[in-house]
Amino acid sequence: MSMNRDKRSRTTQRGTPKRAARARAQNHFPLMSSVSTVHGRRPVIPPETDVLLSFQVNKVAANAAGTTCMVRYQVNSAYDVDPILGSTSTPGFAEWSTLYSYYRVIKVGYKVELCNNEAFPVRVYTLFQNTDPGTVGNLQYPGNPLSKSYLLSAKGGMDRTVLSDTKQVAQIAGARGIEFEDNYRAAVTASPIDLVWLGIGGNSIGIAFLPNGVTACGVIKMWCRFYSAKAEFS
Repeated sequence: MSMNRDKRSRTTQRGTPKRAARARAQNHFPLMSSVSTVHGRRPVIPPETDVLLSFQVNKVAANAAGTTCMVRYQVNSAYDVDPILGSTSTPGFAEWSTLYSYYRVIKVGYKVELCNNEAFPVRVYTLFQNTDPGTVGNLQYPGNPLSKSYLLSAKGGMDRTVLSDTKQVAQIAGARGIEFEDNYRAAVTASPIDLVWLGIGGNSIGIAFLPNGVTACGVIKMWCRFYSAKAEFS
């Protein structure tokens, strides 16, 4: 029994320093033991990155010569969400554009507060659409399955509400393969060829025009996929 105990002791004594040395080698500068790091094969950034970007809505939709009014946004164009010349950029888009060459918006959403500025009731609505809804609006838009609407009382009463929705771009465009179709992607310096729109507007109940219109404030959400890392980061 004494001999077995001595043998185990010698084995432990011989083995302990080696295990300790291996542990120190593994824990000291652990990344240096990575083959990809040693040979410089690890990219600076991933091949693609999914990012949630937000764009602020602050507009008045009005029409001094008609009973409908609308403002609209290109919600799958994170490069230029508001088609009006000189509009503000999407926060964070420029920073991600320094790393990647292309982007694609997979999902879109909004949450907007709407307030009636007129002295009579106005029906307000939001609308996802794969064609430009224009700047005037239409009495038929609230009947679209991708639309949400609410009747507001005259200014000073129950004159405001909040409308919100979230949709996959494929649900709006009605096409499969949105994540692979080139017309729904774009270089980070442009908008996609095929655009998906969000319209925000209202219509009077009757024949009254809308010179003061509807105030819309809120946020548009875009789930963007940036990919094709630029050469210096790949």
